[in-house]
Amino acid sequence: YTEEMKSRGIPCVIHPGQQLPTFEGEELLDLLTGAGILVVNDYEWLLGQEKTGLDEDAIAERVGALVVTRGAEGSLVRRGGQAVGFEIESERSEIPCVKAEKVVDPTGCGDAYRSGLLHALVRGLSLETGARLGSLMGALKVAEAGPQSISLDRDAIASRFEAEFGTQL
Repeated sequence: YTEEMKSRGIPCVIHPGQQLPTFEGEELLDLLTGAGILVVNDYEWLLGQEKTGLDEDAIAERVGALVVTRGAEGSLVRRGGQAVGFEIESERSEIPCVKAEKVVDPTGCGDAYRSGLLHALVRGLSLETGARLGSLMGALKVAEAGPQSISLDRDAIASRFEAEFGTQL
């Protein structure tokens, strides 16, 4: 599917996730080259670099943007070398982690992060705003048991976003 999207000029978000270990280096390079955004967690990031033999600069050059989530350490947003159909505020941004009110269950936190990221992009917001919303969604998710258990409504999430980041969503 990604090959078809890229051939048609449709920006795609690549997240190899738990399947990343099954890729050989060349397969992984084929997958990510030309992607609008590559999203990986810190473990996947290191594994991807190992499998491809490429460093951050070389991988970033192949995509429109790179997002590396790092749990409690926040996330990295970096502009890549390819055209991307999304707004990116700066060349490199460190997005802080939103502190969870409590830590109950990490299952689904990465999915929650990506939901915030994608929600912002669909609405024409910047990649950094999406990463901030993703950080908030991850903090909300980890405080609840189960993989898809965030119970706040849109207004409550927007209010918490403004409290955390000082700007409206």
